[in-house]
Amino acid sequence: MRDKCTELRDLAMIDILASTGMRVGELVLLNREDINFNERECVVFGKGDKERIVYFDARTKIHLKNYLESRNDTNPALWKL
Repeated sequence: MRDKCTELRDLAMIDILASTGMRVGELVLLNREDINFNERECVVFGKGDKERIVYFDARTKIHLKNYLESRNDTNPALWKL
């Protein structure tokens, strides 16, 4: 599935889901400010509005950065759906 991705957004989404184990519902609620590229971590708000830190791998970091650099907007949401 990952190898068939042609969109930067889709590739970044699949990578972050696979490397962090977060739920899809948590993924779609992420904002840009929730991502810390230096530490390769992001703040996730899960069930019951509980906050937790999840970590992503180096490949995910590259794909997330590529996706964000391709966007021409200032929308705080991480994903432009």
